[in-house]
Amino acid sequence: FFLSEIYSRSMARSIRNDNSIGIGFGKKLDALGSSISLSYAAIYQITYYYDGSYREVGRNSFRIKIKKEAKAIGFSSEIYYQPSFSSIDDYIVYGSAKLVLFPKNKLSFLVQDAINYISTSNIKTLHNITCGIGFSMKN
Repeated sequence: FFLSEIYSRSMARSIRNDNSIGIGFGKKLDALGSSISLSYAAIYQITYYYDGSYREVGRNSFRIKIKKEAKAIGFSSEIYYQPSFSSIDDYIVYGSAKLVLFPKNKLSFLVQDAINYISTSNIKTLHNITCGIGFSMKN
């Protein structure tokens, strides 16, 4: 079981602040050399906009995360699907995928793709691709 609190803002979407708080449960499985994590949470979301308006929504939150790591390459992907309790047309999708070269070395190279989709927003999709260098402090 877990408690969750998430805070965000978006100038592109005119969101001054967005708070989500929830309670849920999850299960981690290991299969075929991969780690698979599933979870569900019920969340309460309140969003304040720059124009002074606000919106309150109760949501489901379903998540799946898959991670596979070998000596030369690692991959992970995580997807959240968060439909409103009151309307299936009101939903949020967060997704990310990360590819890491040499994940077990102190120095690694990575490419990460993140997408954020809100069905009720004027700007529905925000998409970022990041390339970088990772440094591990583990032995």
